[in-house]
Order: sequence, then C-alpha cells, then structure tokens
Amino acid sequence: MIGLRAHRTRLRTAVAVLAVAGLPLAGLTALAPAAQAAPVENAGFGVGTDVDYNDAECTATNGGDGNGDEQPANGVPVTRTQSTTSTVTSTGDAADVTNLTANVTGRMRMVVTDGNLSEVELSGSGRATATPQKNPSECDAEIEAEIEGGVEFTLTRPTWVVATVSGNKQTAVGVQGGNQKSFMVAAIGAGGQSTASQLFPAGQYYLSLDFGWSSDGSGFYLKQAAAARGAARAEALAAAKAMGEGTGRVHVELRAAGSATGKAFGSGKKYLKPGDAVSCATGKVAATFTKKAKQVEKATFLVNGKKRKTVKNPKKGRTVLLPLPATRSNTVKVKLVVDPPGRRGAVTKTVTRSYRGCGQA
Repeated sequence: MIGLRAHRTRLRTAVAVLAVAGLPLAGLTALAPAAQAAPVENAGFGVGTDVDYNDAECTATNGGDGNGDEQPANGVPVTRTQSTTSTVTSTGDAADVTNLTANVTGRMRMVVTDGNLSEVELSGSGRATATPQKNPSECDAEIEAEIEGGVEFTLTRPTWVVATVSGNKQTAVGVQGGNQKSFMVAAIGAGGQSTASQLFPAGQYYLSLDFGWSSDGSGFYLKQAAAARGAARAEALAAAKAMGEGTGRVHVELRAAGSATGKAFGSGKKYLKPGDAVSCATGKVAATFTKKAKQVEKATFLVNGKKRKTVKNPKKGRTVLLPLPATRSNTVKVKLVVDPPGRRGAVTKTVTRSYRGCGQA
C-alpha cells in the first residue's frame, strides 16, 4: 500500500492477514461451495510495523512486529496496538545511526445481518518517524506502521457493496474486494475521501482493507529542524511529524439489491406503506394502503419525479405495484389528497421512499 521494498515481514493481502491471524487459507478456489458456507468463512485483523534499510551495509535491532488474530462477525469492535523502536547502524561507520519509532492502533468491526455480511469497518491511527544522525545515511532506513483486515464471505443474494475510504493527507488508505468475476477497489494516497460501489451477484467473495503511514521524508525535515532556529525550526519539526502521522478509516456497507435505502418519510405514511424492497424478479415495488385509506380521495404515484399511476378512493389493504428502472436507484413519492374528519376541506400529504437498483448499468 505504501511502497515497501525488500526486507519485509508484514501483512499484505486478505489471505496474508488471515494467515497471520492463525487462519491458514489455500485461496478462494479452495473455499466450500456457497450452499454449505457460513456468511463469513474467515476473517482476520492485524496491526504491524516494518523496518526497511540497506541490509547489505547496515544492521537493525528490530525488523518490525505484528499483532493479529481472528475477527468475530458479531458487531463487537476489536482493538489492537503495536509499538516498535529500532536502531539501524552502518557496519562501516558507527556514527551512521538512524533511530526509528512506530506506533499504531487499529479497530475493526464486522456485522452479519439476516445471514449475510452487512458491514465492515476498519479505523485507526499511527505514527512512523525516522531520525538519521548522518545525512545522507548509508542505511537509508525507514519504518512503517500499518493496519489491515481481511474477510472471506458468501452472499446468498445479489448485493450492493459500497466502500468509502478516508484519511488525512499523510495516510494511505485502500480497500479492494470481489472474486474472479466481480471486482471493486477504492483508495487514496494523499488524504481526502473516495467511494466505490459494485453489485455482487450471489457467490463467494473477499474484502481486503488496509492503511498505513511511512517515515519516508521525516528525516529530511528533522535535519532542517536541527540546523534551524525559532519559527523555522518549529515549522520543520511540525513537517517531520506530519510526514508519518495521522488517522484513517475504511467503511464497507453491504445491502441487498432492491432494498430500501431508509425508512419511508412524510406526513402521508400513515395512509400508505411503501414496501421494504423492490422485487428484483418482477422489477416492481409494492405500496399498500392502511386502515386510514378511507380518508384518501386520490393518490398520485411518482417514480423519480415522473407521474406513473393515480388511484381514487382506495380501500384498506389495496396494494399498488409500481415498475422501477432496474439499473439505477429509485425514489417513489406519493401525493395523497386526504379529507380527515373534522376538516372543512381536503389537504395534500406525501410519503417518500428510495430503493437501491436491482442491476448495474
């Protein structure tokens, strides 16, 4: 994720994370058939640090450490931390010393709802700093701090996977997932936020989430600080600190195709109940009038702002089926002309609900 070179012992992919967590995997092709699989077959989460240096010319007191294990799929967050200090010294010059420090704290939460993975979140903070005593240094030493999580899971129905990554300007963040037929990726490398979405058919998938920080560049600013005074020194020290310090977050939401994006809202919802999901088999969503329907004189149904159907004097329990475009999200709004008891005239009420698409364009 952040450009590691040789001399590495670290978490890299979803499979690597799970292996570190004590869950050896043979790869996606070795998973059990979907009909036999649990919602989450394997999941792991770990934090780690890595020291990188010219090992042909230098030695290190610590090459990095890791802290990883299984991740429960019950919505309970798990927090892990790791701290590492290391001194890298040139074998030919005892004065060529680089002091390295890294600290990282990560938090992962995973939720299974109605037999399907519904949410994965990975967040945390880290810091990585290198302080070389000579510039240039023969050792070219760096240290990195990382947080990674991996999940292998089965979906029993077509599902929208929406991944959002965010971090400060010195945090590299990424998420990727899919299988041999469907794939998605979202990443940032210089701060900000990025979102990706993909409709996954029923089947087996993986998600790999990671972010981290590198001390690369902090030594330059620390050298500037050592030679500076006053405001210039403070500015250089602040720049060195920012090079490898920050926060990051990956949030993945998994929702069934055709499902509602939220609850129905509006003053008309006591007269009409829009369905909880679109039937992707028929491409239609149902809306059912309640016991208060006797007060409704007319109901006008709009799909994405366009009038699609009008019903006059509906009865309790009547259901209206509305066709919706398959390859986009849709909003159903119903305008109801009602004449409640005690009023001198009719008033207009509305009820609105939005739905995810059943397919991807």
